[in-house]
Amino acid sequence: MGFLCFLPTRRCGHNKSKLIEVNTQFPIARVNAVSSGFHSKSSESDRAGGLQQTLYLCKSAKVMLSVNICVPFGLFNGAIGNIVDIIYLNEKRPDDSLPSAIMVEFHSYTGPAFIEQNPKLVPIVPVERKLDCSCNCCRRKQIPLRLGWASTIHRCQGMTIGKGEPNSYIVINPGTRAF
Repeated sequence: MGFLCFLPTRRCGHNKSKLIEVNTQFPIARVNAVSSGFHSKSSESDRAGGLQQTLYLCKSAKVMLSVNICVPFGLFNGAIGNIVDIIYLNEKRPDDSLPSAIMVEFHSYTGPAFIEQNPKLVPIVPVERKLDCSCNCCRRKQIPLRLGWASTIHRCQGMTIGKGEPNSYIVINPGTRAF
């Protein structure tokens, strides 16, 4: 994450333009959540444990983890990585099912290696969360990632920024202020 936005619409716009840049080399996968219950498709990600209804991802895309998986090993909400591969198993297809895993290289990962040749590569699998809604029975299953080229000012609170960190700087307003 190197671009800081005040509004979510600007964050989405910047992430979309960066994804389109990467799309010149790799196709974009549309990943729809598996939802159950009346409110599951219309609820925002903040009511679904950080899980978005629809994700657009491709190889080499910069992503941000949207849930805590294993904080001591560096897999925390807000961890930044790059997609290395999108895996569908057992004859599943991108147009009608969730990926079995998305292989992401997280620079902050310090746990045991899943793949010896690349110790920072981690499989991110779908997770299911109960929605915060009035009927208390809705659920969403999705890959716990979001595009990570840009973020809002709220999401970056508490992030470590600087030399030697995955985020070495943040652009507040391109061309006028940066730190």
